[in-house]
Amino acid sequence: MGAYLKDARAGAILTGSRKPSRIVGAQFIAPTRIQGAMNRAPYPRGPANAPDSRAMNRVPFGDLGSNFGLSAAEDPDMEQGGAEEARRSEFTGRIIAACIEVHRHLGPGLLESAYENCLAHELGLRGFRLQRQLPIPLQYKGIALDCGYRVDLVVESRLVVEIKAAERLLPVHEAQVITYLKLLRLPLGLLVNFNVPLLKEGLRRLVNPTLHPSDPPFLPVGP
Repeated sequence: MGAYLKDARAGAILTGSRKPSRIVGAQFIAPTRIQGAMNRAPYPRGPANAPDSRAMNRVPFGDLGSNFGLSAAEDPDMEQGGAEEARRSEFTGRIIAACIEVHRHLGPGLLESAYENCLAHELGLRGFRLQRQLPIPLQYKGIALDCGYRVDLVVESRLVVEIKAAERLLPVHEAQVITYLKLLRLPLGLLVNFNVPLLKEGLRRLVNPTLHPSDPPFLPVGP
């Protein structure tokens, strides 16, 4: 009670009032009472009770992180997969840069053959090895079929570039590229529609969902 009167008088002095103010005094005493109540009534210990917040604050960050699995640095397979994905992204980005250069000079509205010729020239200027109009091998139950399917560009024996000059890309276009990747056993595909105002609206990066890392490419000799 004496502490309360002291706090009340202090509140009265601060507010300029001769009489102690209960409201002002309460502002000084309330935090102390609340803190005291918390200290006097901690959570009981036991597995079925609420955890001790002070104990939780002492858990190192490393222990908390370990509950969510290994990091890339701790998992060699994860680290290797991340490095491979980074190489693929860098390689694909260089091809996309060449496509952007062609689209910047020509714009939309031309035939696919015009974009193919210009893109092949641009990739050659950038030092890429490529094959054009490569025939796609198609076999059915032991017989080879000559159906006339050809892929527009194969870059560095790794990436298929399929060129379109359509109003918009459709799911069948993506299915076409994925089928080419499966038949040629290549990991990456790039579907490019040049008939768009901004080329980023006509780009699709695709991967071969069935390719095993040990599978060699199945590339026939082409032009």
